[in-house]
Amino acid sequence: ADAIEAAAGLLDADSPLVTLLDKNYGEAVRDRVAQHVLDGIGKGLNPRRIALLLNKNFQNSLGNGLSWAMTTVRTAQIKSYQLAQHATYQANADIVPQWIWHAQLDSRTCASCIAQHGSVHPVTERLNDHHNGRCTAVPQTISYAALGLNIKEKREPVQRGEDWFKKQSAGVQRQIMGGPMHKAWEAGEVKFGDLSRAEDDPIYGELLRQASLKDVLGAGAKKFYQKKGD
Repeated sequence: ADAIEAAAGLLDADSPLVTLLDKNYGEAVRDRVAQHVLDGIGKGLNPRRIALLLNKNFQNSLGNGLSWAMTTVRTAQIKSYQLAQHATYQANADIVPQWIWHAQLDSRTCASCIAQHGSVHPVTERLNDHHNGRCTAVPQTISYAALGLNIKEKREPVQRGEDWFKKQSAGVQRQIMGGPMHKAWEAGEVKFGDLSRAEDDPIYGELLRQASLKDVLGAGAKKFYQKKGD
């Protein structure tokens, strides 16, 4: 129910997201897409399933913008769940004072999300990964001792994203970072924490994306490019 409420807010008639859908596709398609998202969340469908239904029902209406629309709808659904989750944590801040950033650690994950993986955040902060993100906020509850319970803690430490990254092959590292960024990182010119860059999104506010080499080094980035187009 909280996720549906959050989605309804994102899809309100005056929201930036609905204004963007209206501008690109018109009122009729906008309303149908919005209803699709709300129905999907209400039925418990995952983002991929909703995207497939969107593809089937709106391909003619969306045309070349289908990929953009599917990304937009998927992000709206994920953000709805994240907002609902965050509201639950805040409502129970006496038990969940913090949360841990958890990314899907594989070669498809961007360097920004890997850099954030394992970081601990107060419940006052929200998860702000990028569009189409796959990250989640894992609650970090207070200890059994704080609850007055004489129970042995069984918490496993969360591996930091940087530690996971360092264990990957050079090929996987380059695939994630990009060749020039990987060279700069190996040379010590870039710290792993530099790989996240905040940007202001007109719909969702501040989101974190993977930083470019120019973001980090400015004019100094040029020396890490072997040739034009790298």
